[in-house]
Amino acid sequence: MDTSISSFAPQPNTGENEADLWNSYDALGAIISITIFPDPGSVIVSDQVHGADAAGWTFSTIRDPLNHQHPVSGTRVFTLYQADGGISSPQWALID
Repeated sequence: MDTSISSFAPQPNTGENEADLWNSYDALGAIISITIFPDPGSVIVSDQVHGADAAGWTFSTIRDPLNHQHPVSGTRVFTLYQADGGISSPQWALID
């Protein structure tokens, strides 16, 4: 991943400790700031999956005081599934 054009981190200006929430087992509600050149945006963890054979997060775009309006709208689902032989198989879904 080229972090010179895009990176993400817990949003630092919400008044909550987003880093602790994001790094916890239950990240639901964590706000993540995404640096997308030239238009940054923020998302919230709106759902998550923890299971024996899958783990993942659903991110929904939001408007916030740091990044204002996200440059795109919608929901993004990122899930890792346990495949045969113990190899993780990533899957993404984009819902606009």
